[in-house]
Amino acid sequence: MAKRITTREALETALTVGVADYCALLGVSHNTARAAIRRGDIPCIRLNRTLRIPAAHVRAVLGIAQPGDVDPTPGHLTGWASQVAP
Repeated sequence: MAKRITTREALETALTVGVADYCALLGVSHNTARAAIRRGDIPCIRLNRTLRIPAAHVRAVLGIAQPGDVDPTPGHLTGWASQVAP
């Protein structure tokens, strides 16, 4: 089981965030987050049956992006990533 992301310091070093942690950090319901993931509003990585959200996206949403972060939300990608993104 992945380590829970509950503090800003933990979010600054994390690569991905679980859906439950995303909901807790942003104050949205689990159903709202899952619906946004299905619509493609929230980028996610599926690992078997687990959904992980890139921490760079969470930091961008919270306004605490770090230098070098690339927000993987469609329309925010630049460079080579924009050429391989769906």
